[in-house]
Amino acid sequence: MLPQGPGLALAFLSVATSATAAPLNPATRAAELEGILEELQPRALLLARGSDPEARAVATKRGVSVLDLEAGNSRAHHPRISGPGIASIAEEGKSMPGDVALVLNTS
Repeated sequence: MLPQGPGLALAFLSVATSATAAPLNPATRAAELEGILEELQPRALLLARGSDPEARAVATKRGVSVLDLEAGNSRAHHPRISGPGIASIAEEGKSMPGDVALVLNTS
């Protein structure tokens, strides 16, 4: 649930190298997000660091790890994804041919 822009594009490409990405509308309300998380059954939800306390609460309630994207502010400071569940997710390795890279949730 990231705002549109370069950070979203970079995050999508980064996630898609080792997991299935399912970009969500950052304007999604808690009740709708509950249903989306129920349907998708994600292992993690990626949010901009410090953003969206509602989405964080919904994800935590459902047992979904919340990962934070910290945007880089210069060429020397690259964006980083961090969070309590990232080590176990990263251990699974890279995607393989035939893996699903993208899921688009529609209404």
